[in-house]
Amino acid sequence: MASTTTTAEGLYALLQELGLDVPAPAFAGADILTKPIDIWLAYLADLLVSLLECAPAQAYESIQRVPAIATEMGDLDVVIPRLKIQGAQVKELAADFINKVCQPHRLLRH
Repeated sequence: MASTTTTAEGLYALLQELGLDVPAPAFAGADILTKPIDIWLAYLADLLVSLLECAPAQAYESIQRVPAIATEMGDLDVVIPRLKIQGAQVKELAADFINKVCQPHRLLRH
C-alpha cells in the first residue's frame, strides 16, 4: 500500500523505511515535499559528491531530467562534463563513476 505525507517528518519516516539516511540531502532548488523526483535527485547528487569528490552544486546540476517526466517518477541521467572536475578526463571519469556505481549502494538496490 502506498503512503503519502505532507510533512518533512512524515517523509523522513518513509525514507527511513527504505533504508535511506535522513534528513534527505539538501540542495538549492530541490523541493522534496512537493516534487517526488527531487527526493531521488538529491540522493543521487549526494552519491555523486561522495563517489567522485565533486562540488555539491555541480553534482546537482549535472543530473539531467527528461522534460516529459520532470514532475513524475522516471529516469535521471548524469551528464559527466557538467561535473566540471578540474583535470579530469571525461571518459576516465565516466568509467570511474560506472565502476563505483556498480558497487552495491542502498540508493540503487530498491
